[in-house]
Amino acid sequence: MKKFISVALCAAMLLSMAVMPASAARVVKASTSSTQSSTTTKRKVIKKEDANKKKSSKKDTDSVIQPNVPEFMSDEYFTYLREHQTPEAFLESMQKFSAKTAPTLLSQKAENQAYSPISFAYAMGLLGSGAKGTTDNKIAEFLECDDMETAIDGLKKFYEANYRSEDSNTLQFANSIWMQKDYPFISSFSKNAAEKLYASAHAVDFGNDAGQQMSKWISEHTGGLLNPLIDTTPAQILALINTVYFKGSWRNEFNTALNTVEKFHLEDGTDIDTTYMNQHFEDHSYYQNDDYTMMSLPFAGGQKMSFVLPKEGSDLSSLLNDETMAKILAKQPNETARLAAINLKLPKFDFDTKLNLVDICKQLGLEELFDGTANLSGISKGDILVSDIEQGSHVEIDEKGCKAAAYTIVAIECSAIAEPLEPYDFSLDRPFLFVIQSADNAPLFIGIVYNPEGTVEYLPE
Repeated sequence: MKKFISVALCAAMLLSMAVMPASAARVVKASTSSTQSSTTTKRKVIKKEDANKKKSSKKDTDSVIQPNVPEFMSDEYFTYLREHQTPEAFLESMQKFSAKTAPTLLSQKAENQAYSPISFAYAMGLLGSGAKGTTDNKIAEFLECDDMETAIDGLKKFYEANYRSEDSNTLQFANSIWMQKDYPFISSFSKNAAEKLYASAHAVDFGNDAGQQMSKWISEHTGGLLNPLIDTTPAQILALINTVYFKGSWRNEFNTALNTVEKFHLEDGTDIDTTYMNQHFEDHSYYQNDDYTMMSLPFAGGQKMSFVLPKEGSDLSSLLNDETMAKILAKQPNETARLAAINLKLPKFDFDTKLNLVDICKQLGLEELFDGTANLSGISKGDILVSDIEQGSHVEIDEKGCKAAAYTIVAIECSAIAEPLEPYDFSLDRPFLFVIQSADNAPLFIGIVYNPEGTVEYLPE
């Protein structure tokens, strides 16, 4: 059940990214400063603790482009929401994307795991924003969208409609592009990412400390819940990163005094002791069908967290298929609704997950991203390929609420494929010279060989 707690949460935050074709693109080099585009709907958000720092000391990892959302529950806020609604068709696309990816990713091991479909979709959208031709279409299909233009519009509106920054109601997304200094990128790539996807751009050296800088950025934009160790190589020229950070207070907090320590029944038949939070609801709805029972708890900010139990006698794996997952993520049918006086017993938990997302991309038709044949000419005119995609996440719940964070990073390297070379036989079958050199190329020995079978003759004393 614990796996699906996170899945249900992530489904409530569904979002993806999309691409925007680069028009009249020109090749530029990555600058040494962060590239950010501003419009009337955007503002630069600076962490409070950095507000009093001198401008010269502020680093680009201290800021991020975000929508200018009015104060929560204010008159301006409700006007803002009416103007920034996510298309229903786009939400359905994201539900389909989650339903087809989550079962595979969460069925690899029988242990606590969490997966953020929205973070994955954001990262793939950043990548897709630089895709062209059939690659553009394949990424749109991967995200269950008709085309990238529609996906961009829906994702941008979802981003704006769901971004929150209050202490008890936080749902923040952040995107960033990390570019190798002095490498020729298409200028419209970072420009479109900033305008359409709120992505900041950073020029780094992947052969030096880029990994440390990206790790710090991820930590800052996930409330300190995630501090990944990121390895980079000199061959890498680009990294695309998304983070999702959620912190919500229960609409009805649990009373710590009602906590109990009771048995939790593992699938292997053994029992363990765990701490349960207990709460009584006089009239609360739940949903029940032939596959599962589901109950949702609301957060103060309007989000919710759903908990799903497989039917009695079935293992959790019975829920890990596309069809059942689609039912879980969709709006529950009215005929499955039940109203009851519910005694909820919810175990506290806190865990981290790390997932590699390369295989799921290949299984769903994106093999070309990794073999160098994808059309990513909207990013660079050079030959590039995706070398890795990984995601890390953290989820915890307690009496007050829930904290959840995730990052997804797409690593891109040069993929210049050398033309097959003509064979050449280098046979030392005649007299030759040799040189033995030191590590710094000083000649230690120079010799000639006329006869490799020749005997050694010593000069007389």
